[in-house]
Order: sequence, then structure tokens, then C-alpha cells
Amino acid sequence: MTNGMQLEEEGMRMGRNAARVAVLTAIAGSLFVGIVEGRTALTPFAFTGHWIGCAVGQVLLEGDFTAMGLRKFKGSLTVQDKTTPEQCTVKGKRKTEQVVVARFNCQRPCDQGSGLRKSKVRLQGQLDVGSETISGPATIANKGCGNSKTETAQVVITKATSPPSLCPTPTTTSSTTSTSTSLP
Repeated sequence: MTNGMQLEEEGMRMGRNAARVAVLTAIAGSLFVGIVEGRTALTPFAFTGHWIGCAVGQVLLEGDFTAMGLRKFKGSLTVQDKTTPEQCTVKGKRKTEQVVVARFNCQRPCDQGSGLRKSKVRLQGQLDVGSETISGPATIANKGCGNSKTETAQVVITKATSPPSLCPTPTTTSSTTSTSTSLP
């Protein structure tokens, strides 16, 4: 094989490789553009701030969140029911325009005896950007203090700049009836 034939053969291989690279680049570019076009921009929302709320059963929630980029946030939350308050760490992520998933890891001393009761809460809520509210169902897994149970609850939390009238207050109705009799 002569030098000229070797150069010609190498040139053909390089040409084929360049064509392959060009085709692969075009395919990858069109896939990337398709992915970017299919994804809509989220309405901006700042998770940073003081949040208050409640869960069904008059459980009050209060805490502070800090944004960790455009979609993620973390913070701390105090859960107050009839007994001892629970301190919780919170991590959350905005999945879509309206869906937010948040996880609370909480613990408190047992009501009777020693030890800790640990709770893991997963909230999959709807974000209302206008009213700065996250609401939805939460799954609560409690372990420790001699028992283990899982329950669900409806949770509503809002930024403190909004009115704190989220928790339904128990209403009692009373009526009085008076009877009068007249004597002749």
C-alpha cells in the first residue's frame, strides 16, 4: 500500500467520523430543544419567610422557611397540639406550577416514660401563588413511645403576610328560650 492510498483511506474515515458526529450532534440538539420547549417557566415564588398554619384537629403550625434556589426550600417548624410542642425540620420542593412536596421530621419526648416520639410527615400540597398558601393531604408516620401508627390529615400553611385565619375555630351555638306565664 502506498503512502497516497493510506492518506486517502484515512481521509475517508475522518469524513465518515465527522458525518457521524454531525448527525449525533443534530439529534442531541433537537432532543434538548424538545425538552426545553416542553417545560414551561414557573411563576416566581419566594418560599423564604415566616409561615403559619394548621392541620385538622386544631394542631397549630408555625415556622420559618428559606429558599434554596428557585424550587427548593428548607427550614424549621413547631407543631403545637394539646400536649408538648414538636420541633421539626422541613425540606420541600416545588414539583410543578402548583404542586409542592414537603417533608417534616419531628421529635418530642414521650408523654409517659422516657424516650422520643419521632414523626415523619409528607405533605403533597397545592401551591396558591396569589394567596401564598400550600394546602393538601399529609401522611404522618409516628414511631416511638411504645407504639407505631400512620395517619392522614389535611394541612394548610400560609406565609405570615397573609391573614392568619386558616384554622377553623370551633363554633358553639347556644339558644335560650324563655317562657312566661301570666297570672290573671
